[in-house]
Amino acid sequence: MHRIYDHQRSMCLGLVGSICDDKRGGLKCIKNAECDEGRCVCREGYSVTSKLMCHLSHGEACGPFQCNIDRGLACKSGMCQCLDGSYTYSAVSRKCFDPESVVANLIRWLGQTLFRNSVSQIVSNVLDFPRKIFMLPKRLVVRLLIG
Repeated sequence: MHRIYDHQRSMCLGLVGSICDDKRGGLKCIKNAECDEGRCVCREGYSVTSKLMCHLSHGEACGPFQCNIDRGLACKSGMCQCLDGSYTYSAVSRKCFDPESVVANLIRWLGQTLFRNSVSQIVSNVLDFPRKIFMLPKRLVVRLLIG
């Protein structure tokens, strides 16, 4: 993986995902990361950025520019929150998203399915939709829907 030079410590540090070995005096990890089973990972309360650094996660106390902007977060009233107030934070994907666009995409998909496909394709797609969302086997979804 990649490393970055830390001028304050005068040493190379491992970015998130890099091989590390803090116990034996080997490669150390960047700020807000720790060596876990030989790899650099973000500490509790931090999340990885697109540049493989660790910035504060949602709900953490913060100062300016400390929150993970890659996850749609900004420091508001001293806490990392969604930059756009109409967005919602997802604990699953660990980023902010627009709930209205999710509903709009679902309606668009249903409209396309209902008006462009045959009845058998519609039934297949409707039965397949919950499986796509929850990644369940199709036979289990059918059993849950039918009873």
